[in-house]
Amino acid sequence: MSIRVPDMTGQVVLVTGSSSGIGAVAAGRLAQAGATLIPVGRSPERTARLAGGWGVKPYLADFASFDSVRELAEQIAADHPRVDVIAHNAGGFHSQRAETVDGHDLTMQTNYFSMFLLNHLLTPQLLAAPAPRVVITSSAMHRIGRLRLDDLDRRRGRYNAGATYGASKLAATLFAAELSRRYGNQGLIAASFHPGVVATGIGADSAAGPRPDVPLSNAGRMQRTPEEGAEPLLYLATTPDRERIAGAYFSRLRKVRPRRAARSQRLASELWDATATLIGLPAGS
Repeated sequence: MSIRVPDMTGQVVLVTGSSSGIGAVAAGRLAQAGATLIPVGRSPERTARLAGGWGVKPYLADFASFDSVRELAEQIAADHPRVDVIAHNAGGFHSQRAETVDGHDLTMQTNYFSMFLLNHLLTPQLLAAPAPRVVITSSAMHRIGRLRLDDLDRRRGRYNAGATYGASKLAATLFAAELSRRYGNQGLIAASFHPGVVATGIGADSAAGPRPDVPLSNAGRMQRTPEEGAEPLLYLATTPDRERIAGAYFSRLRKVRPRRAARSQRLASELWDATATLIGLPAGS
């Protein structure tokens, strides 16, 4: 199924992870539809090359560094007083435990903490838009994730890369639902989605390889193309049916119930507050 992207002229759209994979596909389609595109990538070469093809300014950020995320937010805010859509698509899967320069687990920071921080910093730009929305790339792996609010950096016990990836995606799914709850009365909605098993470079340690959503023995048979993986992102970023997607989780293009923990309003609220404290945001952020 090919998603028809409507005319996006006048819409300011930010896509993280836009230098490869489904992010690059989605960013290209949105630019073709007339959106004012803000492409964010980690690779200077790839991001500049793609942005040049789209005729827009490239933005660089390393989500393993909060300072880099803050610099990105400052640049975007200076260039764009309003952002209509943020598609949080950056992330990765790392086979070994590693810490960022900020002292946090690398997978949790790149997949969740930095997304939370960037969204917080750009909330004024979102709320300046008439009908803002946030789209988050999650994963079916959220179903195996477990969260301890007093151990979000997962320092206790033996480290498990798949479980940590799942926890980061559970956190992302909860964040989308809580964002809609906290800001829905101001017109801001959010949704998350599983793109399917996509042949991109999100594999272990950011090298090209299969996504960790299914056993490796099945990955080749089940993989979708980046073009197919981008379809739910494009749908959620552009559908006029805002009521249907607000706070929802999608598996590909189908609205489904995420696992029970991902539907807990209490956990979502407590996770929000614990995350804000962990990354040094003011109380009540």
